[in-house]
Amino acid sequence: MVMRLKALAAILALGTSALNARPIPPADQQRSADPRDLHHCKLRAARTADNDIRLDPDRRLKPRPSELPAPVARRILDHVTQVAKNQFTVKEWIEDQHTCDFVFSPIFRLDAPAGLQLYVAPRYFVLGDSVDYFFMYNPRAGAVTKSPPLIFTKWWETTRANDPLKKYPIVHMEDGRHGGPPILIVEERTHNGTVYDAAVYHYFEIGKDMSLTQILAVEARAFLLLDEYTERKATFLTPNRVRLDVTTRSPRRFGARGTVLLERSHSGQPFHVARRIPARGFPKEGLVTYCDSAKSDDDFLRVGCDFYY
Repeated sequence: MVMRLKALAAILALGTSALNARPIPPADQQRSADPRDLHHCKLRAARTADNDIRLDPDRRLKPRPSELPAPVARRILDHVTQVAKNQFTVKEWIEDQHTCDFVFSPIFRLDAPAGLQLYVAPRYFVLGDSVDYFFMYNPRAGAVTKSPPLIFTKWWETTRANDPLKKYPIVHMEDGRHGGPPILIVEERTHNGTVYDAAVYHYFEIGKDMSLTQILAVEARAFLLLDEYTERKATFLTPNRVRLDVTTRSPRRFGARGTVLLERSHSGQPFHVARRIPARGFPKEGLVTYCDSAKSDDDFLRVGCDFYY
């Protein structure tokens, strides 16, 4: 009996101690010895009435708080922590005084086809510019994008609200064309001094495992040397064939037109130029892009314009 009473007293003492102790935070809120480990940061989510993201401060629609599923938060924290460790030494991170509030803005949630969800996570420390990472989420299976694509958004935030190159929505999703996988389309605002300004649309196929595979970049609207304006419209003829209709207006070429046929062998592959059909007097160069950093037209179609400053 005495032994039992002593055992009971020990159990009560432990219970009282546990009740008085500070609660242990969840694993994703414990601080690591490495300050670049951001799993202690608490993430927030928001959504807008028009199912888009907010990059333009002049727009009036305000986002509302939204739930952020734990698998998505974990994947975002995993990814950004790895990026931080790749981009910064511990000394650099401490000297730059990066904080959770600086690194993590509210994450936008968008509804996607077939009950899927898209989470767009802004970041501000990579290369000193603002970027967004894109994570698809399947609530039924708990699957989240493992390797999120990155889109630079610096020039969305710095250009004026009535910029003629901007068109909303910035992000939208569509059911698969002709029986193909659903598509995520992201509009990017690119800029290169006084030579090149453009709105480039990135097309991603959404895989069953929530992977996002870029298959096409379209320079939909562009200025070259401030006076030559070009529009390109993409039409999917089949899942593996696309037609680009090109129209250019300038003091040198008014109303010039051309067409580019794009092809690929199967889903998941990027498109490449199969045939160029320029109007009379219209050069083949410039039918697809004016971007200087593109090694070729096919390179641009695969990745877009990757020159930034």
